[in-house]
Parts: sequence; structure tokens; C-alpha cells
Amino acid sequence: MEQEGNFPELQTSESRQMRVFSEELKKKIVVEIESKRMSVSDVAYVYNVNKTSVYKWIYKYSKTRQQGERIVVASNTAIDKIKTLEAQVAELERALGRKQLQIDFLDRTIGYISEDVGYDVKKKMLTEQFSGIEKTVSKPESKTLKSMKQPK
Repeated sequence: MEQEGNFPELQTSESRQMRVFSEELKKKIVVEIESKRMSVSDVAYVYNVNKTSVYKWIYKYSKTRQQGERIVVASNTAIDKIKTLEAQVAELERALGRKQLQIDFLDRTIGYISEDVGYDVKKKMLTEQFSGIEKTVSKPESKTLKSMKQPK
């Protein structure tokens, strides 16, 4: 009993015998796999052969694929998503770089101010901030304000 097409008859494990496939057939199968007309699973099922054997044929007869070479198969949507995520990562890295430049600039500015006033402004600011003490720095009133407040 022969199946439709050029496929050999499927055999059960009891009647399965050692078979030898011609090189011409193996090459034809590899071309069909590479052109995506059949998958490795399809070939294994149709020809009743182990997938490992099919991969050996691919490694031996393929013009594009060699053993140990990995082919990544992804859908277009997955590729688009990866590209979008890579673009987001690049933008975030640029933003991080800009923020780091700002931090460096502000640190240098605080350093210059600390030199001018004679004490570490950053250290004093941080200790007041984290000690829970809220100090209101009052500016000395100008002479005109004092004169206005004093009764005549």
C-alpha cells in the first residue's frame, strides 16, 4: 500500500527494518527543509526516521548550515519588540549619562561654594536634612525694616 505523493509507506515499530536513504533523497529533503516547505518534525514523521538523523543530514548536506551553528527563529513581532526595547535601553542610557553629567557639575559647584564659605556645605546640608531638625534660616532684617517696626 503506497501513500499519496512520493512518500514511503509508514511502518510500525515491529515491522521496521534497517533502511538506507539515498544521498539524492537526503539532499532533496534538506532542500525542502531549508526552503521551509517541510519542518524537521514533518520529515521525521513522513519518512519514519528519527529527528537526530534528519539533523545529521542537514549538517552534512546543507550549504548554509554547519554543525554547531545555531539558528534563531523569531517572528517579526518578536524582532520588532526586541528592536523597540533596544531603542528604549539606548535612550535610557543617554538620559542616565545626562543626569550623571548634571550630578558631577552640581558636585563641583558645591565644592567651589564650600571653598568660598569655608565649610563643607554638602555635609552640613545632609546632616541637617537627615537629623530631623528643621531650621529656618532667618536673614538679618534690613535697617529700613527695623526703622519701620520701631515705634516713634
